[in-house]
Amino acid sequence: GFGSGDARLAVACDAVTLLRTLVRSDASPWHKPLVDVITAAVTGAAGLDAHSVGFPGGFNNAARVLGSLAVLGGHVEVARRGGKALVGRDGLAARIVEMPFGSQQVRVVFSDDVTASPQPC
Repeated sequence: GFGSGDARLAVACDAVTLLRTLVRSDASPWHKPLVDVITAAVTGAAGLDAHSVGFPGGFNNAARVLGSLAVLGGHVEVARRGGKALVGRDGLAARIVEMPFGSQQVRVVFSDDVTASPQPC
């Protein structure tokens, strides 16, 4: 549920994935503005040292730097309902549709449709 943070985590993961897609596409009109924001955030943070107290620019600037680092690869998506997984030795793409609490197994469907659900065998 939303109170557990699952929904917020899903939205954050989806936002990072969307931004990565837009940054990687040179043809996207979003490419240059996003690269400029990410470059400014990361180069601004490069001047920080371990003895700094607080974060220059406050919470918003800290969030911008952490978001930029996530888009650049500092975020690895956790297994979650709706997330993608690579299955088997061949790495077949699948979508996670069930994750029983406490289990080390998940149920997947081999479909990219977000409305997909497991079908009885």
